[in-house]
Parts: sequence; C-alpha cells; structure tokens
Amino acid sequence: MTKARNHLFLMAAALVVALSTPSYAEDEKPTLLIADNDWRPWFNGPENVESPGFAKEIIQRCVTVAGYDPTFKQFPIKRMISMMQSGAMDISIFSFKPGRTEFLAYSSEPLFFESYVPFVKKGSGIKIKKIADFDPLRLGHMNGLTYSKDYFAYIKQRQKAKKIDITIDSESNILKLASGRIDVFVDTRASVTSLLNRMGLTDQIKSVDYTVKSGEYFITLSKQSKNVPDIPGFLAEIDDCIKNMKNNLEYSELAAHYGLQPSDILTAPHNAN
Repeated sequence: MTKARNHLFLMAAALVVALSTPSYAEDEKPTLLIADNDWRPWFNGPENVESPGFAKEIIQRCVTVAGYDPTFKQFPIKRMISMMQSGAMDISIFSFKPGRTEFLAYSSEPLFFESYVPFVKKGSGIKIKKIADFDPLRLGHMNGLTYSKDYFAYIKQRQKAKKIDITIDSESNILKLASGRIDVFVDTRASVTSLLNRMGLTDQIKSVDYTVKSGEYFITLSKQSKNVPDIPGFLAEIDDCIKNMKNNLEYSELAAHYGLQPSDILTAPHNAN
C-alpha cells in the first residue's frame, strides 16, 4: 500500500469511528434520573412547573451546581426503590435507616426535617401526651401512612374495632376536622401547615405538642449509579450547596414561598454516614 493510499485509509477509518461515536457539546452535562413525587409541599407533582415543590427546587439547584442535568420522573414507590437498588434511578430522598445503606449513599446535610404530630381544632382543649389519650377521640387516619411502630399498631386496633375514620389524603382530614366530623388526626407538621395556609384554615386548626414520629430526610444516591463516578465527591458538593442555601437565606425564602416555617423543618447538622 502506497503512502497516499495508506493515508486515505487511515482518514476513512477515523471518519467511521467519529461517526459511530456519540458526540457531546463541550458544555453538555450528564443526566441524572431523579424520583419525582406528589408529596406537598416537598414535591408538587410532575405537572407543576412554576411551583415544583420545596425539596424539588433544592435538588434541581444542587444537582445542577454539582455539574449534572436533573431529570425527574415519578414511579410507584416499590418500583422506585427497586430502581434505586439496581442503579436504574440515580437519586431519591429518604429518611435515614441503617438497612438502606446497603444500596443508598446518603448526603450528610439534611434536606428537611419532618414530624408526625396530632392536629386538632383551636379552642377544643384537647391535650395529648401519650397514645392512650386518643382513646376517647374521633380519630382520622390517612390510608397508607404507617407513622411509628407503636402508633401504627394502635391505628390497626382502632380499625379492627371500627372506631376510626379513614381517608385517602390530608386535605380530606383537614376538612373533616374543620367541620367537626373528627376530633383529631396525625400527619406531618410542615406538610399540613402548608396545606392549612393554602386552604385558609390556619385560624381554625393547630398542631399539638406531641410527636408520634420525627426524622430527617436526605438526598441519596444509588450506590449502583453508573452516571456518577465519584460518589463521595458528588455528595460533598450536594452538602455544600444545601449548607450555602441555609446560610445565605435562600433556604428560608424558599420555605416561606411554600408556606413553611424554617424552625419546623431545620435541624442541626447530622452525619448519616
């Protein structure tokens, strides 16, 4: 083969390789698949673009700052967990449980703190200090919530005795409480407070100073993610982003936008490693 023909052959081979290899713009970011939800005010549903949710806005911001393009998609909870286990999904938010560390890498800065507390009508005089204090009350329950182990066992007892009012969403419990159909229900403090603000019922309903269950929620990354080569480095950038938002008032301003009180959802720094 002459030098000229050899040169042409090499140029043709290079062209084939170039055409068969995906090309990316220099500023194009790798995409991460993130679990979406309809858990207000943290996630306001996939269709709500203008006000996507408190947690979703922070995730969007911090994943972008870390150099990735966030793509959100909603799946049933069991499928989402399976996808996080396999690495088919990159990111979701979870409370910390030791067993989850088998497939999840946790950030160390909490995204938010949430508590399950009772809600009653203002002026009712109802005081709750222990689970037995629910006994004489007309109790509302949202189907699907499991609360704490002890309180969920109590819920099942009330269900067996047919002494409980069951509904499918928080708004229904709020309306039943406001109308006097139930005396109390247990739900997450920040979420219900946000709903009360939106429904204009903050002057009628209040939370009780008794915690059924509480916990911090974190951004987590699947340990099987194929899109993030440096997991510790990525999570460190996520932590720094959340801390910066908390320190420069962005976090508080975003909370106010969603009807949340920063004092209800902030906790001291916590290490989940």
